[in-house]
Amino acid sequence: MPRRATYKCPRCGSRDIVPIKYGYPSWEMQDDRALGKIKLGGCGIRIDPMDRYCNDCEHEWRKTDNYKKLK
Repeated sequence: MPRRATYKCPRCGSRDIVPIKYGYPSWEMQDDRALGKIKLGGCGIRIDPMDRYCNDCEHEWRKTDNYKKLK
């Protein structure tokens, strides 16, 4: 199960960050989405997709983008 990130959202500073999962969702993935543990990104194939999501402000970004690690 994905764990909560130790990074801040670059927009609002929240630590309530979850991964964005792509592909056809299993029942387990749907349950995790309902619990706020993941964000479903859809079934389409994308080049360089967003892979992080803030549950507080709904901002999406790539984990390779620059953002500050908490101390």
